[in-house]
Amino acid sequence: MIRMKNFRYKAVDQNGRVVSATCEGDSRADVLASLKSQGFCVLKMEEITRRVSKSPTMNRVSTSRFYTMLGDQLQVDVPLLEAIELIAKQEKDPSAKQLISEIAKKIETGESLSQSLASYPAMFSDVERNLIRSGEEGGFLADAVENISQMRDWQHQLTNHVCGAVAYPLLLISVASLLVPAVLIFLVPKLEPIFESLRRDEQLPWPTATLLKLSSLTQLYGTTVVGLLLIILVSGYLFIPRKRMIETRDRSILRVPLMGVLVREFLLARFCRVLGTLLQNKVQVIRSFEIASKVIGNQHLTRAISAVSDDIAAGRLLTDALERSHEMPSDCIAMLGVAERSNRLDSVLIRVSYQLEARTNRRLEMMVKMIEPVLLLVMAAFVGFVVLALLLPIFEGQTLG
Repeated sequence: MIRMKNFRYKAVDQNGRVVSATCEGDSRADVLASLKSQGFCVLKMEEITRRVSKSPTMNRVSTSRFYTMLGDQLQVDVPLLEAIELIAKQEKDPSAKQLISEIAKKIETGESLSQSLASYPAMFSDVERNLIRSGEEGGFLADAVENISQMRDWQHQLTNHVCGAVAYPLLLISVASLLVPAVLIFLVPKLEPIFESLRRDEQLPWPTATLLKLSSLTQLYGTTVVGLLLIILVSGYLFIPRKRMIETRDRSILRVPLMGVLVREFLLARFCRVLGTLLQNKVQVIRSFEIASKVIGNQHLTRAISAVSDDIAAGRLLTDALERSHEMPSDCIAMLGVAERSNRLDSVLIRVSYQLEARTNRRLEMMVKMIEPVLLLVMAAFVGFVVLALLLPIFEGQTLG
């Protein structure tokens, strides 16, 4: 079926009156021909374009609040549809309110909650939808939603802690990366004429000579080096396959001394938490591994976990498969081995996630405590070197005088 187009036109009729109206037609030419056959002299015509309504969205805060409120209401036996309608009424963000209302309409037409959320994959992850589906099938939807709320809160707190810990070192690095080029490019060249006579007589102290040389090299080749780096980065982005580039980046991050261990245990803590939550909600083991591996956020670890899942599907024990991967810490593997034999894998996985999180926090705090004074010392040493290089010729000149 061909959709008719809408046109707005202004024309003069047979009586000489100017008429403005709208009409439908297959094309502009067809509409013009139709109007002329009716005796109209068309002055102006334009097609009416229909505005495509923007799809509603929910930010992370609104999504977490949705799960928290839904879990609280389902725990006190409020019917699902009534609970979602009440959440929509209380939501203040217009876009989130529209999305929740659409979910309520889908449920009212007979869809399940997991089916309704599947229409918005950008807001509701595969992990969350599978947890809800298992809760619907097993009759524990309230517990499943509450587990999702707790999991999101845990991930949010962990991410905030990491970001808060590295914020100050990143600020210092940013300041240093701006300070050094600014001094070498703008400050030192303005003071260079003062030392010209000493340079001719070869009486410049070595700190001053070194600083002037660094400034000259930065001015001559700084732009070239930055340009080459940009060309390399852009060329890599355009010509190297994105998947290969991401895999190389992820593998390289895990090999960085100190930082690699920190990142690995942070990502494994997320994996263990999600996997334990899925198993607690009676999702099948292989399916749980498949879902949990997608939330790791590192292609190298994702491939390793997928290999573990394949080994389990082939009949291996979880501990044997994890040992073959060489990714999970040995003490965690020992805990999971005991849990596997005692059929308590779900709860122990969550305990392992807390253990990895605590270990990550301790190492992160220790690393930050080490990095901060080192960065401050480096910045102070550079500033001191610049001051010494600029003042030393003056002091030596006064001494000679």
